[in-house]
Amino acid sequence: MKKRLFLLMVFSVLSCSIALNSGITALANTVASICQSGADNRSTTKPMDEQAEENTGTASISIADTSSAGSMFLPSTCKYAGLLPQLSGKVVQSTALPEAEKGKVVLVALDRIGWKDIKEASTPNIDRLMEIGAIGLMTTNTAGSRSCNNLYVTMGAGARIIGSSNSPLAFSTDDVYQGQKVAHLYYQITGRRLEAGSIASIGIAAVYRNNANRPYPVKVGALGTALAQNGYKVAVIGNSDTPEKQQRYLASMMMDDKGVVPLGDVGEWLNVKDGTRPFGIRVDFGRMAQAVERIWDEADVIAVEWGDTYRAEAYRHMVMDDMLEEHRRKALEDGDAFIGWLMERLDMNRDLIIVFTALGPLRDLQVNNRLTPVIMAGKGVRKGWLTSASTHRMGVVTNLDVGVTVLDFFGIPPLPEQGGAPMRSVYNDSGVDGIMAFNQRLVEIFNQRPFLIRAFIFYIIAVVAGSLVVLLFKRKYLRAIKFCLLFAMLVPFTYLVLPLVHQSSLAVAALMATAFTLLFAAVIWKLIPGMLDKIMTICLMMTGALLLDQWTGAKLIQGSPLGYDVISGARFYGIGNEYMGALVGAACIGTAAAVERLRLQRGIILGGAAVLLAVVLAVLALPWWGTNVGGAITAFAAFGVFIMLMAGLRITWKRIAVLSVALVIAIVGLFILDSFRAVESQSHIGQTVKLIRENGVQELFNIAYRKISMNIRLFRYTIWTRVFLSSLLSMVILFYRPKGIFKDVKERYPSLYYGFISGVVGSAVAFAVNDSGIVAAATCMIYVGLSFIFVIAQQIEDIEGSKGIYREMQLKRS
Repeated sequence: MKKRLFLLMVFSVLSCSIALNSGITALANTVASICQSGADNRSTTKPMDEQAEENTGTASISIADTSSAGSMFLPSTCKYAGLLPQLSGKVVQSTALPEAEKGKVVLVALDRIGWKDIKEASTPNIDRLMEIGAIGLMTTNTAGSRSCNNLYVTMGAGARIIGSSNSPLAFSTDDVYQGQKVAHLYYQITGRRLEAGSIASIGIAAVYRNNANRPYPVKVGALGTALAQNGYKVAVIGNSDTPEKQQRYLASMMMDDKGVVPLGDVGEWLNVKDGTRPFGIRVDFGRMAQAVERIWDEADVIAVEWGDTYRAEAYRHMVMDDMLEEHRRKALEDGDAFIGWLMERLDMNRDLIIVFTALGPLRDLQVNNRLTPVIMAGKGVRKGWLTSASTHRMGVVTNLDVGVTVLDFFGIPPLPEQGGAPMRSVYNDSGVDGIMAFNQRLVEIFNQRPFLIRAFIFYIIAVVAGSLVVLLFKRKYLRAIKFCLLFAMLVPFTYLVLPLVHQSSLAVAALMATAFTLLFAAVIWKLIPGMLDKIMTICLMMTGALLLDQWTGAKLIQGSPLGYDVISGARFYGIGNEYMGALVGAACIGTAAAVERLRLQRGIILGGAAVLLAVVLAVLALPWWGTNVGGAITAFAAFGVFIMLMAGLRITWKRIAVLSVALVIAIVGLFILDSFRAVESQSHIGQTVKLIRENGVQELFNIAYRKISMNIRLFRYTIWTRVFLSSLLSMVILFYRPKGIFKDVKERYPSLYYGFISGVVGSAVAFAVNDSGIVAAATCMIYVGLSFIFVIAQQIEDIEGSKGIYREMQLKRS
């Protein structure tokens, strides 16, 4: 039997892995032809040169005209009226596009600011944008550290990559860098000629080199490349230069795969000396306006880097704290004025403007607030909060979404290597105060999470170790260790409901979690006498709570310490691996305990157990609940084994093959189902279908490599490994010692024994098919391993009690 169990675990893992790969491969081959015609229709866009031929009208606009129309500008803009007359002699001819045609996209980068700065500064134009548009929090993840060098190339590539110390180095054709003309230097680097008027990144080679071995496809400069391939021109204006460094971060986001931005101006002349500002320089409003005017007609996407906010933060080591905030406020208000000037040139019914912060201030980063402001207004955007198919979370988008949103505005599909999804607005009238409160809560969850998880893990390890000591040597503490085991099994449930009484203080949150768990444990200990009843109650409580939460919008898991974490950006919706493992383990043990407890109504209870397991599988698998593919495979394997064992079927090669085929069919069906849903509603499996169609079956190997690499790394470093290994080790020890106890348990509780087998299989499969499989395997073992120890403890206590009664009877007889 031991050999059979071992073979069962091995074959389950292998068959599930094969099923995942073969299922997606089959899907890629079958769905590609079905989707192709619809995809072609959706991705067809009219070339820009054809649109230009249809232009029929022109309008004459001059800066003098707009500056004189004082009523059109908000107050903070008017203070720059004196800077504008120097441009008034230049009349700019602007092509008026018909309503049916696409407008412009304007991006404004205001680095190193947070929502607090926007709220406290006088920013009437940003306020106006928020009144007519949507706001949100943007993640700031890269393949390396959070720095402007890495963030901007990541946003441009649409994938998490890293830049280099030279990636912000961008210059116009005729500029001179280190004694060489940039056009010549660019040719030396790339072997390509640089067109007049364009901007070149001379750090492009290092960016390619630094990302050559990513476990996923990368297209450096994907945003600029996609726009260029479809005939749209990009311009970058501005810089974040300091006297010591040239820093043109935005160019590294907007460049194409050759490191070139077709239009713009990033020169030093855009700044002017000002002894009252950090580094003695500030942005010259008039020169920036003139630079924008020069490319306005020709550019379809205009990206503006307002460098004063960056310089204010970069100067923090030299100034007093109050002066740092003063410099930041002035820089933000100046940037707001320029945004107002841009808004007067835009048609909000046709154009789109996105204001974002790639990297927040150190003040926020020090408290782990890694989410930054993003504001979007214009065509198709309504007042509210931003969201995207990347997050399915109101108020949260990823930094990969910005580039895809620009492409989506022009009807351009993203390149195969690009991640992210178009940002869209969802109605919410809570404004800045609401988004700041939401941000604060996410930060509190992030900061509380490590301590609460580590405390729980150390407690589990201590209880498992203590249980072995008690069971083998100190049996007078059996009742105490059983209560401790119950407490440990209830912690995930407590953590799930903890958001109902969210506390900003870590100490208060920890005390409340401890108190609630003690209360739950005491009630179950007191009111539910039987061992099987206790295990059944705890496991079905956990299963029912998770299912109910998913059906009602996943509000609890979003705020739970064991839920997914928005700031780290690993997962935003559905059931994360922590609770996926707990759900599978609890469902296996809970249903097994129920079948064992109600064996007189075996037929009815078996039917109910099958329905419950099917519901759990559906919640893990179906796209409208987020589709945890690894979780669905784990549940399928564990529940399939449980049902086979309960039906009295032997585990044979033939039945393993049948399970594998059924799994392949189910996976193919899931991928097909999700791929045909609307893009904004798709989970990640629907988006995976798109990647496979565009990149080929090689994408499967990329996914597998990434998952295996993550699993190996986590197994070596995560603290969850200790939970998994300690639980597994305790089960192995108790399998042999005390001698004969396991055999007694198997004979006394056969259904529960099948639950333990299926739970162990589920834990092994979870480890094999998930990118953080060790986490899911460990949380699954919380219910499998601790329940097993509890049953062994109860069996020993019953034997010890029987011996005591026998001794008393002997004494009475004597």
